[in-house]
Amino acid sequence: MAYLSSQQSVGDAMKRLDPTTLKALNVALSAGFSLLVSILGCLAIGRGIDYLFDVSPWGTLIGGIVGGLGGLYSLYLRVVS
Repeated sequence: MAYLSSQQSVGDAMKRLDPTTLKALNVALSAGFSLLVSILGCLAIGRGIDYLFDVSPWGTLIGGIVGGLGGLYSLYLRVVS
């Protein structure tokens, strides 16, 4: 995609993108956001477990690993379907 000149707007550039490119961009952004939310959510739960049971850093570590694996599994299911 060419860079925008000073006379073009972002809306004009978006109109030139074909629907398949936009669909691929939508899938990629959705998958990335899903992975991020899964990891951050499980990290937060792990931090809470660390705080409640005073087992730092194990809750955070296990939460990060579980979140990462869960996010990758979710990403895999999106790609396969």
